[in-house]
This record gives sequence, structure tokens and C-alpha cells, in this order.
Amino acid sequence: MFNLLLLFQISFGQEINLSKKIQKNANNSETVLSQNLLKCPLELENQEFMINTSKVICEQSDLFYSMKINLTKGNENFEMFVDLVSPWSWYKSSDCEFYDQPLVNQTIQKNSCFDKNYIKSQKLEQQSSTESQIIAHNFSLKGLLVVSNVQIDAKQFELQMLQVDNIYAKRTYQSDGAISLSHFKGSGQQNFILQYSSSNKSIIQFDIYTQKQTFTIRNDVPQRPNYQLFWINNTDVNTPQWKFKIDQISLMDKPLSQKDQSYHAILTLNSQFISLPLELSNKLIDVLASAKNISCSYADSELFVIVCKNMNQSLTKTLSITLNISDLQIKLTNLVENCKKDEEQKYRCQLKVKLSSSNTIFLGEPFFIDKKILLNYETGQVGVYKEVLDEKFQNKDTLSIENLGIWIVLLTIILVLIFCLMNIKHALKWFMRAIKYRKTQNFDDEQQLRSKEVEFNEMEKAEQMTQSIEENSI
Repeated sequence: MFNLLLLFQISFGQEINLSKKIQKNANNSETVLSQNLLKCPLELENQEFMINTSKVICEQSDLFYSMKINLTKGNENFEMFVDLVSPWSWYKSSDCEFYDQPLVNQTIQKNSCFDKNYIKSQKLEQQSSTESQIIAHNFSLKGLLVVSNVQIDAKQFELQMLQVDNIYAKRTYQSDGAISLSHFKGSGQQNFILQYSSSNKSIIQFDIYTQKQTFTIRNDVPQRPNYQLFWINNTDVNTPQWKFKIDQISLMDKPLSQKDQSYHAILTLNSQFISLPLELSNKLIDVLASAKNISCSYADSELFVIVCKNMNQSLTKTLSITLNISDLQIKLTNLVENCKKDEEQKYRCQLKVKLSSSNTIFLGEPFFIDKKILLNYETGQVGVYKEVLDEKFQNKDTLSIENLGIWIVLLTIILVLIFCLMNIKHALKWFMRAIKYRKTQNFDDEQQLRSKEVEFNEMEKAEQMTQSIEENSI
């Protein structure tokens, strides 16, 4: 959804030394996006572009379609990351290698990805008459519009881009880069809320100004009575980045990191992956191999995306990574894609997990895809909506123990009712028998009484006859 095809990607990254788990004969189709990325011409790769006091010295491969620049003025080294897809995520960084000014090769590379010949070869139109400006968090970008028609998910649309000539921060710097202007229009961005306020409205921090039109992007913050909002503090509020500390990370309840070891994570919208440092990435591969007998490796030597064999169907749907952040558990699902069955009816899948080129965790689309996120520009905090009921259902063992007593009580009541019904049935049966028996006894008594009355009457008659005979004889 966010893999917009932009103009270029300059590669100055250092080679990552991996001692194991690199797949030597990787299928070209499994190098994922690396073969589809548009790059500068070969003659421009691995060059240092010198424009006055600014130079491009390296590229951060964890975020797609982006570039890192080193801004120098005197003794000041100021590194800034320009995210070409969503400008809100650009930030100052210390991950890039610093170059001492006297030791830098002073060769000036005049060509760039935005010279007229390159733009013409890419069928791009440079609207030199339209000057644009992006006002972002403590920064301002100014340049000319570059327009390209691109196709994403079988849909054609116009991609407006800003050719950045100048960067305005504490000082004015010149640069060479591009920022997408049309990313927020009709690209599913309504699922992401960029600022939280007391009026329950979301207003993007930056506006995009052109001579033709002005955009102010707004999103409503949904009212969710069954959800609770948890805030995660930014570990560096002085920089325009969404960065926080992860206390622990685990895969299928098996810890990947040590309890006393923490990592910093940075949010980004323009990466389709969760990028893990080398130690965590290798541990993830080892855990899958030991626990589920799944063979995983890095599919390529450029993006280092993880591809796994021998995966079963249930695991392709339930594989998840759990992040523990400030006593808050966040589950990352939807980590498996592009699965194909082999001859043994096992799955070969690509994970949405790749290797980070630094010791920082980068949380891309899988972090956002199944949850609501609030980004508070005033405090730098990250808000996560979670269902109130989720806390009870996170631990199934706890759930079963809590319900065990309830089930015992219900079962006891049911047994007592059954026992009582059986007793009532037997009682009614014996009661009916008693009534019948009583009726039978009464009938016998009446017969006996009648026979006795007859005998008594006969005795009376006999006595009367005897008495009358005696009287007559006298």
C-alpha cells in the first residue's frame, strides 16, 4: 500500500557482514522488492555529491525510497533522514558514519538524479514554473514540482513530487532529493491518525503549499467506548522522529532479547517490513528452526528479507511477534506473505521481517496494519488503541483458571437439579402408589364393616327370636 515508486535511491550503505544464514543461491523472484527499485544510473552510484557545504554520504536501507544527507557548516555535523514517501517520519540520525571535513574527497559530482537528461529518460515532467514548499516539523523544504504517472495495484494515478533544492532549518542548506506530495491522497491514509487533540480531531502537522492549491489533511479520531488508549513516551522528544524503547521482544512466547537488554524502535510508514538488528534476526531464525523445524534464511544480499521453508498452514496464520513496551504488550501479526506449496504440501513463505542495518528496530506497515495509532506532535508520544477485553484474553491459561470455578459451580448446580428432579419423580411415583394403596385399604375396610353389620343384624334377629320363644313357653 505504501510502496510508491519514486524516482531514485542512492546507495552509499556499508556492507553488512553476516557470518551465516545467507542463502547463496537465492531465487531471483524472492529478492522481493530489491530488483524493482528505481535507482540512479550506475555511474552515479557510490558517489559523494558535493554541493557547497552539503554532501550526501550514505543511505538508510531500512526505509524504502529515502535518502540520508549530512549537512555540514563549519564544525557542525547535522545528519537528517529524508523520508521520500511520508515527510512526517524524517529525522536527525547518528547512525550514519561521520566524515571529517578535511578527509572528504573534494571531487564535485555535477550530475544528479534530477538533471534534465535523467528526468527525460524516466519520462518525468519538470514543472519549472511551479515552485512548491513543504513546512514540516521544525524544517522547511523548497523546490520545483516533478510529475510522474505511476501504476500501483493496477491503478493509474499522478504522482507529484517536490525536487528539493533548499532545506531550511537552523541554517539554510542546499540539497538534492525528492518528497512525494500526493501520497496522502486516496492511499488508505485515513487509517492512520497523525495527531491527537482534546477536540478529537486529527490535523496533520505540516501543510503542502503550491501556487495552485493548498492541502490541509484532517482525520477524525474515532470514538471507541470498548477501547482504551495507551501512551508510549518518546525517548528523544527533541528530534522529529517517533522513537521509543522496547523492553523485550519475543516470537511465539519465546524471548528473542535478553531481559536486561533493550532496543530502540522507530516508526515508519514507508517500509513493508519489521527490521530487526542482526542479533534478533538471527535469533528469530534459530527459534523457528528449533521450535517448529522451519528452515529460514536471508533471500538476498541487498535487503536481507527472511524466507522460510517447511511452514505449515496454521503457522502461516498465527505467526506473531510480541513487543513489550512500558508494561504494554503489542502483538504484531500479518508477518507472512507470498506463500507457495511445495511437493510435500509444505509452505515456502516470505516473512515481513528483514535485517536492520543498525542496532535499531524499524516498525513499518505490520505495526500499523491491525491497530489504531495516534501520533501526538506536541508531546512526541505514540498512542495505541487496545480493546479493553483484549487484556483478559491475552493469556489463555489465566482465562481458563479464572473460569474453572465458574464451571464447577455451574456443573454442581446442574447435578443438584438433576438429582432433585429424579427425587421428585420418585417421590411423585411413591405418592401415587400410596394414594392407590390407601384407596385399596379403604375399600377392604368398607367390605369388612358391611359384613360385620350383617352378622350383627343376624345376631340381633337370632336373639330376638330366642327371647320370643322363651316368652311363649312361659
